[in-house]
Amino acid sequence: MTVFAHASVLLGIILGVAMAHVLGGISLMLDARVRTRVDLVHLLWTANMLLVPALFWMNSFVVAQVDLGVVHFLNLIAYSMIIYVMAGLLFPERGDEVTDFRLHFEANRTRFYWVVLMLFAVDLFDAYLEHTMASVPWDVGQLVQVGICLVLLAACLASRQRWLDILLAAVFHVGLWGWLYSLVDYGVLSS
Repeated sequence: MTVFAHASVLLGIILGVAMAHVLGGISLMLDARVRTRVDLVHLLWTANMLLVPALFWMNSFVVAQVDLGVVHFLNLIAYSMIIYVMAGLLFPERGDEVTDFRLHFEANRTRFYWVVLMLFAVDLFDAYLEHTMASVPWDVGQLVQVGICLVLLAACLASRQRWLDILLAAVFHVGLWGWLYSLVDYGVLSS
């Protein structure tokens, strides 16, 4: 078994737990016994967090044939852990059941956005590693999307304007569909 195969098992476990966490949160929102107040920003980030683990896991196959160095391995582990933390901030691990997801998101908003910032840092470092180690070409669309999201993220952290929260989550979501397209374009997935 290759180093990548061992690493992908660990990544798959972390990402699977993150996705299960989000799916459990969705089932809580849909549970007829619990009256919940859903929120647009929270729903957008929930949709994003259904796509991120799957896309990250599929993207890891881009570097499957490359010797995985320690730095790249640690970066992939950090990436998957950040994804899990994002899922955990959207849906709490323990404590009282959330009944108002707007209040819940607002209470975790700053922490969530700092974790999103860490996700972008790890993502850009991963793109650099893939470019230098695996000769994966720079994805200009990814760089533009991350740049736009970083500007929106700074604006969201500097103010509490709801429309900026919605715009950030929506632009992030569009970027995820661009990521899916790049996986198809690169040949990881077929159309």
